[in-house]
Amino acid sequence: GAQMRYEKALEHHLNHLEIADTVGQLVAHTNLGIMSASLGQKKAAAYSHEQALKCAVQISAQAAERAAVGNLAFLLLEEERYEDCKPFLERYLSVCCALRDPLGQAEGHLALGRCARALSELPEAAEAFESALRAAQESNSQSLFNDAKVLYGITKGELKFVEMSQNNMLPPGLQRRR
Repeated sequence: GAQMRYEKALEHHLNHLEIADTVGQLVAHTNLGIMSASLGQKKAAAYSHEQALKCAVQISAQAAERAAVGNLAFLLLEEERYEDCKPFLERYLSVCCALRDPLGQAEGHLALGRCARALSELPEAAEAFESALRAAQESNSQSLFNDAKVLYGITKGELKFVEMSQNNMLPPGLQRRR
């Protein structure tokens, strides 16, 4: 069935890798990364995305670099490897800015906000979600705008709760017991 077709496709991409120049290797590694991720082979996917990134840098192809670093960043985010993911998301954002890609910027800021929130870095998360709001608006992406708006509101609420908690301003039922 489908599993067998995936494995056959992997085989073809591996064969392509053996005979390809740098551009072909970039394509093969990108495809291998996507295929491996869809088969649940996360380590192999990360390796392929890293190799694709090296090829993209080697040939100075910013659009390919955006794809490769984005694939790697979003894979690490999906695996909840937040500390590992952050530098790749920052690089993804940098490349999206250089390419004047507001949709990529919105996705990057949103992912960076999720990452910061998971690491309990609430001020950074709020800032990232606010940046995602602006970029989503610029890119006319209503769904990204809505996601950013909700996450920004939640994060600002969490920040206010932390502030009130630290200043002993919470109602008795919400105060932490020591």
